[in-house]
Order: sequence, then C-alpha cells, then structure tokens
Amino acid sequence: MADKIFGLGLGVYFLIGGALIVIIAAAACRLSRKQQTVNIGNIINEAKISLLEQNEIAGQKIPGFIITIIVLLLLIFIITNIEIFGVKVSALI
Repeated sequence: MADKIFGLGLGVYFLIGGALIVIIAAAACRLSRKQQTVNIGNIINEAKISLLEQNEIAGQKIPGFIITIIVLLLLIFIITNIEIFGVKVSALI
C-alpha cells in the first residue's frame, strides 16, 4: 500500500512538473510571436501575464491560474478513480 501511495505522489509531482514545462513553453512561444527576445526574465514575465489574464468561460471571467489548478485537480481525480480492464490506473503509477 505504501508503494502505491508513494507512486501516486510521484505521479502528481510529474503532472505538476509537466504543467510548468507547458507554461514555460507557451510563454516562450508568445514571446517569439511578438518578435521579442526570448530570455529567462522575459519568459517569467510573459508566463505571469498569461496566468493572470482573464479567460471567459460561460460568461464568467476566470484567471488562467485558476483554470490550470482546476485542470490539474481534474486529472488527478481521473488518475485515481479510473479502472482499465479491472485494474486501477493509480496502481500502475
């Protein structure tokens, strides 16, 4: 049981790490589209701007970081509750 909990915890860390990599890559792409120099300072500023931008979903304006957190929580919920051929996905992590 402890191995499964440890594996699930590691899976969550990989999921969060993957989200951070996507945020950094998206910020670098936004900078290159704006024809600005791509360095670490500009990437961090652009990531901050993109996470604080308001996104409209069903008439509600929601900041990007809230949407990111909701998506990560949804993925964690799916990972811990789905069974494939009778085997829980969390047991495979």
